[in-house]
Order: sequence, then structure tokens, then C-alpha cells
Amino acid sequence: AGGTLVLWLAAQPLAVRVRLVVAVAPVADLVQGYERKLSDEGDAIQLYMKCTPDDPGGADKYRTASPAAHVPLPVPLLLVTGDKDEDVPPDMVRAYHASCAAARKTTGLP
Repeated sequence: AGGTLVLWLAAQPLAVRVRLVVAVAPVADLVQGYERKLSDEGDAIQLYMKCTPDDPGGADKYRTASPAAHVPLPVPLLLVTGDKDEDVPPDMVRAYHASCAAARKTTGLP
């Protein structure tokens, strides 16, 4: 959860200047993480969120908590993933990276 939390925090208004965010194996899209049933038991995201996206109000909760809904980040970002990671598949991290890069281009951020 640490990688996910640091991405979410970086998107919030902060009273300190952040120079770099490092996220290790983040589940950046919580809806996708739920749908792909990440974790050994397949319920890690549901337990973390205490609901499903289909529950009343669940979609809004997932959107608010999901770093993928808050791109681009206003700070530089380093994403770390293992090419054989079975808990957080690397394609999920790469997809988040691609969405951040595309969003930065459209907003003119460096």
C-alpha cells in the first residue's frame, strides 16, 4: 500500500515542497486492482477500501483514493517495479507511467 499512498499524497495540496516522489510497485488504479483481484486471496483492494466499486458510493470512493484519477502529479516521479512481480503486475505500473507522461504533455508540465 505504500506505493499507492505516496502517489495519492503527492497529488494533495501540501504545506511542504516535495522534490521527488518514489513509488515502489504502486497499485495506481484501484478499480483495475480490484478487477484484477490483486493479492494472494484476491481481496486486498476491497479490504483496503472497505468497499467495492459497485457498492453504493463505492465508485466515488475509489476515484477519490485512486492515484490514477489525479494525474499529472505536480512533482517529479520515480516508479519502481519488478519485471516478475506477481503482486502488482508491471503492466499496471507501466500504464500509470504512460498516463502520467501523456497528462504532463497536455498540461505543459516539464
